[in-house]
Amino acid sequence: MLYKEDSLEEWREKIIQSRHGFYPICGEDADDIVGVLNIKKFFRAECESIEDAIAKAAEKPYFVPENMKADVLFTNMKESRTYFAVVVDEYGGTSGVITIHDLLELLVGDMGDKEDVKVEEIVNVGENEWNILGSASLEKVTEALGVEFDTEECDTFGGYIFGLLGEVPDDGTGLEIVTETDDLVIKTESVVDHHIESTLVTVKERVADEDDDEDEDDDDEDKKKKKKLKDKDDDESESED
Repeated sequence: MLYKEDSLEEWREKIIQSRHGFYPICGEDADDIVGVLNIKKFFRAECESIEDAIAKAAEKPYFVPENMKADVLFTNMKESRTYFAVVVDEYGGTSGVITIHDLLELLVGDMGDKEDVKVEEIVNVGENEWNILGSASLEKVTEALGVEFDTEECDTFGGYIFGLLGEVPDDGTGLEIVTETDDLVIKTESVVDHHIESTLVTVKERVADEDDDEDEDDDDEDKKKKKKLKDKDDDESESED
């Protein structure tokens, strides 16, 4: 469950660690469900606050009594196109949550251990800023950011960061690392069980380098002009001789 009193960073950390597709949002306590956060919408929206996240990515709670039969609930949820329901007891308190996937397993058997909704590993959260999970492949990060990684020793973004550090950071560590090529600023937001969970990545603008390249081109052009003038003077001198 997520709580309105928490920060966006606390929400992101909890979502990344548990990786569910929907989360009940609590007001004063667990019995005060004010909405259900849709994780796909949450990561696609540029949320600036908890209130903003609720407005952009939360859905109205679908409450059901705990004594409702599974087949009836399944039919109701299917007809209303509802994926996630909050189960309440006879006193109005929260008893639990259930998804239509859970109901399918109850009615037809085990559906396997696939996650209900896959959390996106690479999400653009602002101009030149990305949330990237440590599990994201370097190939996909390269495609998204347009940055090449000079390494053949790892396959994931988290492994690449470990290579830069030369060590495995302690759980909960927050770090800021500039890559060897100075293309990125990588801030590690979460380290869990000795692997990197989430990062905030900023793609650095290359304005200075572009100016340097233009200056180099100008210098090369000047050198070519001077060489042509010198060659012309040499030819004239030979003619006079």
